Amino acid sequence: MSSQRLYKAEWVHEGVTEELEEWEQELFDSGFQSQPEPQGWREYALERWPDGPREGEHWPKGYKPFFWPATDRIYRSRSAAQRRVDIINAWGGSAVVVECTPVWETVEAANARRAAARLHARIARKYAELAALEARSGEVVSSRSILDRVRSLEAI
Repeated sequence: MSSQRLYKAEWVHEGVTEELEEWEQELFDSGFQSQPEPQGWREYALERWPDGPREGEHWPKGYKPFFWPATDRIYRSRSAAQRRVDIINAWGGSAVVVECTPVWETVEAANARRAAARLHARIARKYAELAALEARSGEVVSSRSILDRVRSLEAI
């Protein structure tokens, strides 16, 4: 089993860079753009997509509508995730790099681990049910008796 770090860009919150005019709000509400357009987007979009919309695309202002970069990608390098964060932050959003270290295991081991976790959760729920029943009945029961009840409930 080996492990390596993986990285991802994650939103802290979405930034709103300016107030919308009424007609912009109507476009925004109708789904033409996902966020108010940050300052400098028009120039960037015209430079980045000079050929205009592809077939089937609609650009109501004559250039590509503003969109936030996706944050669902997983990166093998911190610098790649940081570039995505830098783009989001440059357009007025707020994102950070998060990392994880995955644990690689066989599918059989993962299935067994998940089954054990489900069983422990079920036992905990049964203990809670027993405690609630005892509280209602006012009966104090020994831990041995509780375990016997849990085992009988597990058979259900």
